[in-house]
Amino acid sequence: MDIWMIIGSMMLNEVIHDLIINFATNFGEKNINKMLSKIKQKDTLELQFYKVMKETFEEFYSRHNLEFDEKIVMTEFFKNVYEIIDIKDNIKTKQAICNTLGLEIDDKDVEVWKQIFIKTCSNPKYPWINNALLLAQNITTEQKKNMKWMETYMKDNCCKIQCNSIENLPPIFNNINVNLSTECWFYTQGLVWEIIFNAFKHGNAKKCLLHIDEKSITIVDDGIKFNPLTLKEQGTQRGGSMAIKQFMHRYCEVSLKSEYYDDCNYFKMDFGLNVF
Repeated sequence: MDIWMIIGSMMLNEVIHDLIINFATNFGEKNINKMLSKIKQKDTLELQFYKVMKETFEEFYSRHNLEFDEKIVMTEFFKNVYEIIDIKDNIKTKQAICNTLGLEIDDKDVEVWKQIFIKTCSNPKYPWINNALLLAQNITTEQKKNMKWMETYMKDNCCKIQCNSIENLPPIFNNINVNLSTECWFYTQGLVWEIIFNAFKHGNAKKCLLHIDEKSITIVDDGIKFNPLTLKEQGTQRGGSMAIKQFMHRYCEVSLKSEYYDDCNYFKMDFGLNVF
């Protein structure tokens, strides 16, 4: 996995790229404070990206017994990234990180920073960043994948994955082959992740089953009765509400159905075509 290319791919996201430009071009403490205040009002993709990078740099500084100044380091980071002409150039992306650190670092230090970044991204409180990481990884990995891990779940070309905790969610899609576009698969993962996350976090679910067949994904959980489709009526632009609005807007041809029976919630995404 080329982490530098993945980070570059993440930063090409329109929302994240706008954040980089705003930080890099609006100098002065007053402007920086204003932008920080604005993005911290809602749990958005840009806020999650900011927090992931901040926590990564902060832990790296802490391990080297150095004082971490959030505004200085983060402003320097965005300025360095902004100056990259080709943000998907992995060598330049790596150099931008090194320039931000401003330290005498060697390859071992860079490897430590990389591992901290990956660990931070996998935190369940950053679902959108984790999905962006998975999307970027899907773009850069080989097409031929090892399907051996699915043998215990496979039956008649179907797949059932048991999830017992939020912490087990990030890797559940890694080796599933799809015929969907990369973008559609990204938004599909985001919506499924949010529904499972909400089942555990807010619905007090004890277990959740993800059932994938040739044409559909069905999520079954034993949490409190809840219809995820009601989230589209909410005025908020965060979490599950954002995920379902974006998916329904972009892929209205996909049938979404929510039911509750036998003390379980059933949410089904039917693509109508053989896509898995």
